[in-house]
Amino acid sequence: MGKCNIRNSYVIIQNNEAYLLGSLIDPISNNLYIQNNYSSRTRKLLLKKHEIKFIYEKIYYNKYTTVGLMMYWKNNWCKIKIAIAKGKKNYDKRYDIKQREWNLNKSRINKNKIIKSITQ
Repeated sequence: MGKCNIRNSYVIIQNNEAYLLGSLIDPISNNLYIQNNYSSRTRKLLLKKHEIKFIYEKIYYNKYTTVGLMMYWKNNWCKIKIAIAKGKKNYDKRYDIKQREWNLNKSRINKNKIIKSITQ
């Protein structure tokens, strides 16, 4: 089975059709007929008209974004679960950066304590 990564994927609407961008879906490696690497191409999503309209309104009028959450197989279909979300505010980003730096410093301090206790 091929590998897939939808961590950086998002959905756009063009010409009343939904497309998944930013996903990496590798084909099965033992297939001899696949010559070109189409792993990062855009994928067309099969959605109903009212679902596309709903997503379009959220994206372009309310400034939301749509991201891929998980990919799974159901019978012969590969399905993706998408979510509509708002981006972070600047103060949220600053708080997360501060937390990340504090966790790094904390792990360095603990590592130095362990090394000093072993050497003594």
